[in-house]
Amino acid sequence: MAPLPDDVMLVVISRMDIDTFLSCRLLNHKVHDLIDTHINGLTDAVAHATFPTPTRVLDKASDSQNRSVVASLQWLQKLKLQQLAAIMLECPAERSVAAEDPLGDSLRVTITKGWTVLDRFAKIAADVGQLPVESLPVGEVPSSSSTANEQPAIIEIPYLRELETCSRRLQYVETLSLDEIRGYRYLRDNLLREAFGYEQPSPDLLDYGDLVQPGKSLAEPWVFSYLAKLGPQACWNVWWNHRSVPLALNVTLTDDIESAWLTRDSVMRKLERHGIETVDYQISRIMRKMRTTSLGSRRRPTTDEARFLYYGDNLAQLEKQRATLTEEGEPLPERVLGAVPFRQKLDWTSLGPPPRPIIIPALKPHERICPNNIGRREGPNVLPEFRKLYEEWEQGWMERRSWERVG
Repeated sequence: MAPLPDDVMLVVISRMDIDTFLSCRLLNHKVHDLIDTHINGLTDAVAHATFPTPTRVLDKASDSQNRSVVASLQWLQKLKLQQLAAIMLECPAERSVAAEDPLGDSLRVTITKGWTVLDRFAKIAADVGQLPVESLPVGEVPSSSSTANEQPAIIEIPYLRELETCSRRLQYVETLSLDEIRGYRYLRDNLLREAFGYEQPSPDLLDYGDLVQPGKSLAEPWVFSYLAKLGPQACWNVWWNHRSVPLALNVTLTDDIESAWLTRDSVMRKLERHGIETVDYQISRIMRKMRTTSLGSRRRPTTDEARFLYYGDNLAQLEKQRATLTEEGEPLPERVLGAVPFRQKLDWTSLGPPPRPIIIPALKPHERICPNNIGRREGPNVLPEFRKLYEEWEQGWMERRSWERVG
């Protein structure tokens, strides 16, 4: 069969969605060179083909003629994360901000940065998963099934991989800005609750990596650790890129999560859970130091100060602003994401026992936002090897005083 003329190929490529376009570019040298030659026009066409409805995601596409090939491809990848952020704000059943509402731009930018962090977490896990066994760091492992002259036992290999993944994530988190940390915390606190139906006692009494505090199912951190390995692409495939798949197939993430839970034994689930909890504790430690340095150690933050430091823009405040503008005659922004299958029906009862009831004494307003035990110096309640990684990071972090440069 004779190859298609270039002009026909360009028409076909321009009608692809982002993922198909990125895969097509790797088809062969001819297609690769053709796309790179017309990269500016093609990326704009592909973006509009991927997002056919009016969307603020494409509002800043006017500089497309000045982008290089690498910048154009990065722009397309970022559009996916921006759309995921818009979905996270518009689709929840309770508080939400329309994807077309300009009031939510700042919070969408923050959440986009959170998806970027989650994407990096997934890439770190994938890189460590490709390391040969002999390249894994040597350390003590909680198994007596092997000796110094033997290869690591089967359970020890994933254990070492989890340790290396945790170590690399700790190093990466130290480089994050305040907005990136806020974006990650937003996803950490809201993704499982809003999208997967995890019932938390109260959004003001969240567990910031402290497993001693009751009220959180042990399955919750494991599910998030699994999503951190899948990365944003998993949510993208279900929430948006599923549109070419017949609805009868009922594309969901829940079957994948439940299957992964069943194929892991309790030891492996504990390793994965403790890895993400160690990172969560590190982030809480950094944010606590930010609070101390930004507000001063001699006074407690007000509720609004603490809330803004930890979360940035507040959904409740955005809803009040929108209500005020509506009363003044401004029309409500269009909601364009109603068909997104945002809520995933995850059966939490199949992932272990429910959380124990919370019994917490009355807290002052600032403590409800950032309890005093967040990031405390005792360290995370995890396996000794993960705790050692955290302590090594904290010691070096305090010596470098990198928290003064974050944000």
